[in-house]
Amino acid sequence: MKNLMLCVLVLVMMFAVGGAEIAGASEMDSLINKLVEKGILSETEAKELIGEIEKEQQKQEEEIKQVAKNTAVEETKGLNIPKWAEKIDFRGDFRLRYQYEDTDNDGNPSRSRGRYRLRAGVVADIHDQWQAGFGIASGGSNPRSTLQSFDNGFETPDLRLDYAFAKYKPHRFVSITGGKFKNPIWQPTVFLWDSDIRPEGIAAQFTYKLDKGKGIEIFGTPAFFLLDELAPDTSDPVMWLLQAGAKWNMTDDIYLKGAGSYYATDNVEGNSFKYSSGTNSTDASGNLVNPYNAIVGDLEVGFTVPGPVPFVGIIGQYVTSDADNQSGVAGSDDDEGWLAGFKLGHKKLDEFAKWQFGYNYRRLERDAWPDFLPHSSFYNGSTNAKGHELVFKFGIQKNINLTVDYFKAEQIRLDADNLDREQDWLAVDLNLKW
Repeated sequence: MKNLMLCVLVLVMMFAVGGAEIAGASEMDSLINKLVEKGILSETEAKELIGEIEKEQQKQEEEIKQVAKNTAVEETKGLNIPKWAEKIDFRGDFRLRYQYEDTDNDGNPSRSRGRYRLRAGVVADIHDQWQAGFGIASGGSNPRSTLQSFDNGFETPDLRLDYAFAKYKPHRFVSITGGKFKNPIWQPTVFLWDSDIRPEGIAAQFTYKLDKGKGIEIFGTPAFFLLDELAPDTSDPVMWLLQAGAKWNMTDDIYLKGAGSYYATDNVEGNSFKYSSGTNSTDASGNLVNPYNAIVGDLEVGFTVPGPVPFVGIIGQYVTSDADNQSGVAGSDDDEGWLAGFKLGHKKLDEFAKWQFGYNYRRLERDAWPDFLPHSSFYNGSTNAKGHELVFKFGIQKNINLTVDYFKAEQIRLDADNLDREQDWLAVDLNLKW
C-alpha cells in the first residue's frame, strides 16, 4: 500500500512540475517534508523522490529548448537569410555634455552650452576575409566634431555619414581597409589627430608577435589619404604615411610601446583647406607656404602596481616638420611640437567607482603640423598653442562613465595685435556605449 501511494505521489508531482511548474524548490521541499512528518515517506524515500523530480525537470527543460530551436529553424526556412547576416555587429555611443569656454582679450564673453553626440553604425563579417561597415553621426560637416549644440528652438538636426569602408584580411596579421574609416594611426593620447577625424583613402595594418613568451609585438601602418579633391585640376592634395612600432611586455606588470611615423604630402603647399584653423603660415592669398612633411614619435610606458592606484602610465609625443621660417623670428622655424604627461587609475572603467586621471602639457608650434588636424578642443584646434590638460573619468557601470576634461591654453607667439589670449575650456560628459 505504501509503495502504491509513493508511485501515485511521484506521478502527481511530475505532472505538477511538467504542467503547472511548481513555484519553486522550497515549496516542493515543504510538501515532501510534510509527508515525511506524517510517516507516509521515509527520509530515504523522500531523497529518492526529490532526485526523480529533478531529473524529470531537467529532461523537460532540455525538451523545451530543443522544441524552441526547431521552431526557430522552421520559422526561418524559406527566408534565405545569408550566413554573414548572422555576424552583423551593431555598435554606437551617445554623449551628453556641458561645455564652458572663455578666451581672454578676444572681444567675446564666456560661453556655456549643452551639447550631445550620437554615433551609430553597422559592421558585417561578410566572409572569413571580408568585412564592410558604415556609420552615421550627429553634428555638422566639420570632420573634427560630431557634437551638436542645443539651439534653434528644438530644431531637428541632420545625421551625416561618419564612416563607410571595406576591409580585406588575407592573413590573420594583415588587413587592408579602403573608404572612409577610423584612423589607423596609433597615438598615446589625442594630440596631432583629432579623434573624430575619419580619413579617406586606403590603409594597411600589420600586427605580428615575434616572441609569444616575451610578448613582443610589432606593428606597421602604411597609408594613403586624400586631403582634398580639386575638380579642375589633377594635382589633388594628398598625404602618404608610414607608422612602424612595437609593444614589449617586459614583465607581467610593465610594458613599453613606441612608434615612429613619417608623413609626406603632395600639393599641400599652395592650397588652402576649408576647415583650417588659420594659424599655419600662408601667403597673401591665404594659401599654405609649407608642404608639412613631418616625422613623429610616440611613446607609452605602463606599470601595474599594487594598492589603490593599480595602473600608472607615462606618455610622450614629438613632431617636427620641414617648414621654412615664416615667423620673422631669427633662429626659430616654428616647426616642432611635443606632449608629455601621465595617466593613472584603472585600465578599464568596467565597474562602478573605477576611475582614471590624466595630465599632460603640450606645445604645438605654428608650422609643426597642418592646422586642420589637431585636437579640436585644445585652443580651438589650432597650432601656435601651448598649455595643460587635466582629465578625470569615473565609471558608473560597464560602458557608462562620467568624464571631466579641462584645458588651460595660450598662444606661443602673439598675433599682430600682441594681445595675450589665454583660453579656459571645460567639458563634463556622460558617455554611454553599446
